Amino acid sequence: MRIPELSPLLEKVAVLRSAPDAQDIYATVRDAVLAAQTPSMAQSVCEMTIDMCNPKAWGDRYVKSMDAEWMDFVAELATVANACGQRIYEVYGPASPAAGKP
Repeated sequence: MRIPELSPLLEKVAVLRSAPDAQDIYATVRDAVLAAQTPSMAQSVCEMTIDMCNPKAWGDRYVKSMDAEWMDFVAELATVANACGQRIYEVYGPASPAAGKP
């Protein structure tokens, strides 16, 4: 991992590694974290995670192993992603508007 400020996000999502009905979420976040090579890319990972925690995305899933706790987990994941994004901003400063955009 190139951007260490993303490690809390990776730690939070690690519990999904063993959840058959949420392993894809774990893989998506893990792959995005590992692919982030710049602070701007890391910010994008945080934004993507927050967006996907929306009730119309990951929040709309039924994860059997978490049952009623799923919505709480998704809210906590969004909070962790927000904190990581804030920490990246504090450490590296604001990203340029065009950075990380194709």
